[in-house]
Amino acid sequence: MVYLICFGISTAIIAFPVRGKKVRSMLVFLALMMPCILAGFRAISVGSDTGDYPLSLFKIAQYSDYITYLGSTFDHMWVRDYVYDMGIGYATFIYVIALFTEKYMVVLFLTEFVIVVCVFRAIFISLSQRYRWIGMLLFYFMYYNVTLNNMRQWMAMAILLLAFAHFIKRNKIWIVYALLGLAFHKTAVCGLLVFVVYYIVERMRLHPVRIDTRRYSGKVLMAFWIIMVCLIFIMHMGLTRRIMSMIGLSSFLNYFEGEIIFSKGRFLLEMPMVILIIANWKDMKQNPLRYFFLTFVLVNLICSQINTMNVLAWRISAYISEFTILVCPYIISLCKKRDKQIIEIISVCGYGLVYWMYYFYVQNLHQTLPYLMA
Repeated sequence: MVYLICFGISTAIIAFPVRGKKVRSMLVFLALMMPCILAGFRAISVGSDTGDYPLSLFKIAQYSDYITYLGSTFDHMWVRDYVYDMGIGYATFIYVIALFTEKYMVVLFLTEFVIVVCVFRAIFISLSQRYRWIGMLLFYFMYYNVTLNNMRQWMAMAILLLAFAHFIKRNKIWIVYALLGLAFHKTAVCGLLVFVVYYIVERMRLHPVRIDTRRYSGKVLMAFWIIMVCLIFIMHMGLTRRIMSMIGLSSFLNYFEGEIIFSKGRFLLEMPMVILIIANWKDMKQNPLRYFFLTFVLVNLICSQINTMNVLAWRISAYISEFTILVCPYIISLCKKRDKQIIEIISVCGYGLVYWMYYFYVQNLHQTLPYLMA
């Protein structure tokens, strides 16, 4: 399997300890180039969107000036769409590439390059050297094949992930990355909810509250109320849709059409993260982010049920689940017992492999198999 070979070699290079900053940088660059080259040389049949809107935009860009290009229309999902509807950031990205080359494989390569580099940079900022490979392996197993299909949204998601890494480090450049992500796909606004949750739980100064004889910190109460609000919105989608219309988010309503049907499969799929945080809760006692991690894991568990509404709904929950790439390795890094940590790493890697085999090999979601070269 070409995908698994690529994942394995790339991850091994990232994980391999090498002395010397220049040598290590060169090896990491080589490791990141592998999935980009794999994406660039694929046939247009690999990924259901590969031969759709990116190719249409690229063809239009080759024979138009920029203003004409943005106002042009093309067939997309049985309707006529304007180029600017694809997001000004993405449309400009395609146009700039078309100025220099007529080869579509360059578009595919550079698209994956942006995604992979942003994801790795977010991991680099958030995790220590010892655990970065776990984050990349989770990305490969759970999301790489998705990036070969939903290219535009995953560019937005990867940029937003990088924005969040800077946000938690209090680097103001996160604002630039967040705006850039929004320029690629309008649904990126949903990913900003994770920023809001982090701010409320970790940065708002809340006084402890005494209930009966027990004293609860402000973080515990805020985590509780965020989870309760999330449950209410999920259980009462009619209310959620009305609120969205009232605050100017009516353009997102098509992602929330239908009703949620409880899915045991989705519940079991997200449970390993819950088990992981419970298993390491004592070791996380002194870590200031533990209540954010707990909130994130439970909100992610709840929001995974959104996927049962319609075929587009998963695009919203993906903006939450993608943060697993950062949260999971971070929680593992806090484990104090070496033997226990090794078991957790093996379990997470096994989970990722089973996830990939089931969704991308057995079900062939996003139509990325068989892999064919252009």
